Amino acid sequence: MRTLNSIRKTSVLIEKGGNSRILIPEFIDDFNSASVDDKTLMIQEAPIKMKRKHIEVYLAAVADFLCHRDNIKIPEWTKKLYLKKPYFYGGEKLKPILLIESPVAFRRRNLFVSANAVMRV
Repeated sequence: MRTLNSIRKTSVLIEKGGNSRILIPEFIDDFNSASVDDKTLMIQEAPIKMKRKHIEVYLAAVADFLCHRDNIKIPEWTKKLYLKKPYFYGGEKLKPILLIESPVAFRRRNLFVSANAVMRV
């Protein structure tokens, strides 16, 4: 059984070359299966400063989204991470769809993702 990840640990692993498309969904899976107390611990510390700022901001949006969904206090550090310029996951060709679909936790950080970006089955 693997130990639960945290936002901070996830950011470290990504920054060391780990695949964010694997590590972020793993974090979400761990979060979804954790107790409320563990969830609070998992998002307590901010991600490290990352070379790819959009991933650091993405992690803040994920934390914000999950906390809002689960009625957990949203950490203050999430409010400090945002992008100055819009970033569209999927590129410019998907821009119209992403502008409409992107959850609020992402939009307010100038990140635009599909509606199911944090959904897991």
